[in-house]
Amino acid sequence: MNHKGYRWLGLLLALSLFAIQTASGADRALLVGIDQYLKVKPLEGSANDVQTMRQFVLDTLGYRPDQIQVLLDGAATRAGILSALDRWLIEGSRPGDRVLFYYSGHGFQMPDADGDEKDRLDETLVSVDTEPDDQGGYRNMISDDELKTRFDRLADRQTTVIIDSCHSGTITRSLLDPGDTRARKTLDPGSSRPTRDFSKSLADHRHEESLLKGNGRRVVWSAVAAAQVALVDQEITPRSGVFTGRFLAGLRDRKADRNGNGQVSYAELLDYLRQESEGYCQRHRGDCRLGLTPTLEVDPVYLGQPVFAFEAGNPLPVPELATELLAHANSLQARLEILPGAAFRVGEVMQIRVTSPRDGYLVVLDLNARGQVTQIFPNEFSDKAGKGNRITASRPITIPDAYYGFQFKAQEPLGRGQLLAIVSEDPAPLDGLLARHKDLQVIARPEAYLTALTEPLRQPWTGDPFNRQVEWSLVKVEYEIGR
Repeated sequence: MNHKGYRWLGLLLALSLFAIQTASGADRALLVGIDQYLKVKPLEGSANDVQTMRQFVLDTLGYRPDQIQVLLDGAATRAGILSALDRWLIEGSRPGDRVLFYYSGHGFQMPDADGDEKDRLDETLVSVDTEPDDQGGYRNMISDDELKTRFDRLADRQTTVIIDSCHSGTITRSLLDPGDTRARKTLDPGSSRPTRDFSKSLADHRHEESLLKGNGRRVVWSAVAAAQVALVDQEITPRSGVFTGRFLAGLRDRKADRNGNGQVSYAELLDYLRQESEGYCQRHRGDCRLGLTPTLEVDPVYLGQPVFAFEAGNPLPVPELATELLAHANSLQARLEILPGAAFRVGEVMQIRVTSPRDGYLVVLDLNARGQVTQIFPNEFSDKAGKGNRITASRPITIPDAYYGFQFKAQEPLGRGQLLAIVSEDPAPLDGLLARHKDLQVIARPEAYLTALTEPLRQPWTGDPFNRQVEWSLVKVEYEIGR
């Protein structure tokens, strides 16, 4: 090689080293999608999911192309995925960087290796080279323990994990379901192979905590709750995951922006995903026997923050925070009325009346013109009357009623406020919080109160044979107080 060749080689090496050094301290995204499995039944839509997710990461999250690694089909072997996690995500990022891991493909289970699973099964991501073994199971899958070890090494990064696979409420949950794999992201070993009876462990399996707990530096989105099946959307061409398509639409197209303030909070997106998933289930009941309940693992303090935000930022005004946290529809068609009307002068008598078409549990809040929050119901007087916070179908609750022994009178602050009524058909675990605020006094820490009120309403409900979202409705009415 002549001296010019060495010169060009040296320049290329220098540029390569510069690129590696620049990228090594940058944000990282690893996107994995598998349709064409080698030894198990194929899927549809996973490769499409990855491509649309990649475009979203570029356009919306602001990643550069050199910060994104994609593993599709044949590249997504067990060794390939683990190597990318180790070298690309972990070694290639530094404290404070943004890290995104997305997976679309099969999820399954394998015998628990270290005794940490109540149902005695480890959850797995199914790599493209997964194949049957001699014991009726599969080899080359990636266990939840292997994933946890790696994600724990990213504790000082801003990590987002998005899993669109079967039974992914704990990253990958799967019941053996030999159904239509075009619609279900689940393995089907075929009737000729021995199978394991997962029904015996279903009760324990449904109540397990997520594999990765959310915190200030890690957020985990999952397509479905434990013991549910992630679905491929049969309503669109090309195919896509029901979850992934709606996750992107909720953010990219701002369809999840319930209060119209131009940003999508974690709470808003979760509510949108669950509403959309439930709608899909109603249209495809044959494919959706176990329901679809997307889940979110995040530090509750961030529920009102924009999705992908990992800093608390400037605190939102309490009324705006309430609309972010309590983003929900009034599917129950409960009624909230202010009597005799919505405009008052200081000193005028007012009452509140709530009517529900079904039995449930009622919480009523007042957000006044100063942004102060008061728990109007339940209260100490409803407790003394033995009413608790139960509401009976078609029997209105009036606050205050005769048993209170006093009247509500409009008082300062002047201006516009709003009343919020939450009617939950399920007994969400709120008793402790509500009991601490039954004195009809302004709540000292409204942000903490609203967050604590919201969190149980977002947890998957496990009181039925199959997991689902908590059934609750929100209704709001504005009022104004003047001189």
